[in-house]
Amino acid sequence: MDNPGFFDCSSFFEDENVRAGITKRHFPYISPDDRPELARLLGLPTERVVIPRQTHTNRVEIVRIPGRLPSVDGIVTNRERLVLSIQVADCVPVFIHDSTNRIIGLIHAGWRGVVDGIIRNSVRSMEELGGDPADWRIVLGPSIQKCCFQIGREIVDRFEAQFVRRKEGEIFVDLQQLIIRQFVVAGVRETGIISTGQCTKCLAQDYHSYRRDGKQAGRMVAVLGLL
Repeated sequence: MDNPGFFDCSSFFEDENVRAGITKRHFPYISPDDRPELARLLGLPTERVVIPRQTHTNRVEIVRIPGRLPSVDGIVTNRERLVLSIQVADCVPVFIHDSTNRIIGLIHAGWRGVVDGIIRNSVRSMEELGGDPADWRIVLGPSIQKCCFQIGREIVDRFEAQFVRRKEGEIFVDLQQLIIRQFVVAGVRETGIISTGQCTKCLAQDYHSYRRDGKQAGRMVAVLGLL
């Protein structure tokens, strides 16, 4: 369901117990109220939010209680009514749900984390809780797309050539397809992975973008919970 203030991703999971969403740039709440308010709008408990301090690492942590976490960019849990949250402004918010084993994960997947193995680490953490990648539904939320994710020559060697495109002397990367490929290699069915295809840089009326607005850019928050 679309909403003027947030994008509701819950229906992608085909499970009424999964609630997922990401704010838009005109969401009428800012930190520290934005995450609990989005949780409330999605029918999740406002007092059960997990808030990681994101530093573009490949660290993924299994969480069992609400609260703040230092230097973590991915969180997974098998606890019901625990609300996972992250913030993004071009990086890919990755929502993961294991329907059979009732496990969820929410990953802040920037290019640094992706090339350093955050997808692999998220898979391992989900498996540690008993998850089976063949059962997962994964949604890649609004984020900068291949049309706008331009990189410099100094880092091009960090990406596999099949995900790199050169146009008129400029270099672009398809980060979403790279993430999908890493999940598939880990055993996730490609048919179980959905990308919303929304480019945060292109859709200025809807989303914040660091690449577009620089240091003046705001942030979207994403939440995921299991009832």
